[in-house]
Amino acid sequence: MACVLDRVQVRESPSSMTMTIPSLQTEIRIEATADHVWEVLTDFECYPQWNPLLSKVRGRPVVGERLHATITMGRFLRLPIRPRVILVEAPSELRWRGHLPIPGLFSGEHFFLIEPRGNGRVSLIHGEVYGGLLRHVFFNGVGRLTRSAFNKMNEALKRRVEGTNAAC
Repeated sequence: MACVLDRVQVRESPSSMTMTIPSLQTEIRIEATADHVWEVLTDFECYPQWNPLLSKVRGRPVVGERLHATITMGRFLRLPIRPRVILVEAPSELRWRGHLPIPGLFSGEHFFLIEPRGNGRVSLIHGEVYGGLLRHVFFNGVGRLTRSAFNKMNEALKRRVEGTNAAC
């Protein structure tokens, strides 16, 4: 399992200054096909049974769909979110974007990439890119907690996919 707590470099134009965008990326190898990982990852109804980070997700993995989800980190933090699905490329990529109620303060683009590695194995790359005025405050404040939560979800997904009973 690999983790990257990183900052993406973006240049606005050839003559402008470089801007740093906080981002988080984790990775795990899974002994399964991309189709099987995709099937479990996009079966939101089953999330309460196995997912420690997204304890509830209602909605469909369809571009434009507004999801109703609950982020759970630790025993006491439960945060309802309503992100919009912005990219679905089965069985390789799923992205959604959410933000605080006041636009421009904080946003996150959450992503899952499933990359085949041959012999029925894949790498799951799971991360988020942060935006808005408070992006650095958030990233510096809870980045490590978020990375830990992403890793716990990755491990739970791996167990679910590689297990013999992945049905709801």
